[in-house]
Amino acid sequence: RLREPEDGDAGNFVVCADLIPDNESGWVYLSGVVLARLTPASGSEEESDFADVESGSCVLVMSAAGSARIEWKSTVAGDDGNVWALIRFPIGSGTPQLYKAVADASGGQISVKAIDSNGDVVGDEIVLEVLP
Repeated sequence: RLREPEDGDAGNFVVCADLIPDNESGWVYLSGVVLARLTPASGSEEESDFADVESGSCVLVMSAAGSARIEWKSTVAGDDGNVWALIRFPIGSGTPQLYKAVADASGGQISVKAIDSNGDVVGDEIVLEVLP
């Protein structure tokens, strides 16, 4: 279930591959290099090389630090002030995040858990519905 970001959600986001209507399923990216809409940080005139979620906004916000690196961004803003950008996420220590995925017996859901290099679960479980 998708929701607007809240305080403390920095670094914990997915990028939707397309618009997902209410009560429908859709594709999302958990990591990688993807095209995304970004909004400039309010009151910031400095060059922003990173982006992250901000409470109450479903558009990534450009910043001087964050969990997504901006690889390229358009110099032309849309009517809403947002720009298209190519981002790489997540970034961090240089070690890619590992995930363990397990399908349930019926094949209707997949449970995804972030794990560390020892195979220990780190963070919350994400349950994904399998699309037909």
